[in-house]
Amino acid sequence: MNTIRNVMLVLVAACAGSAFAQQGIPPADPVKRQEQKKADFAQKEQTLQSQSRSSAAGSPRVDKSVEAADPIPKATTKQEKKARFAQQQQALESQSRSSASGSPGVDKTTAAASPVPGATSKSQKKARFKAHHRGSPG
Repeated sequence: MNTIRNVMLVLVAACAGSAFAQQGIPPADPVKRQEQKKADFAQKEQTLQSQSRSSAAGSPRVDKSVEAADPIPKATTKQEKKARFAQQQQALESQSRSSASGSPGVDKTTAAASPVPGATSKSQKKARFKAHHRGSPG
């Protein structure tokens, strides 16, 4: 009776071991498990490295030995540096202000076309409040 039970346990363990191996479950042997982890890590690392190197797939490689198409001459004196900074600042400001291209500039010296008159007395404030909240529920 014990031998039959032992044989059955061995068979069940063998079947379970092969099922675990097919499902990707690591083996019970610590050495084999460690080797499996190393192999999995190496495979993942190789995949990640190939993906990181091919992020600009299809783009031509940059030839850094050739000078840029429109090089900016280097500013050597303080006066040249100030002039370059002022030029860049002006260009950046004009770009940031031209976001509404095609619309005319705003003349901020004139008053608004239809300004809302401010209430000066307490009775005017109450009347404006009542008029504003007349249509709202509650």
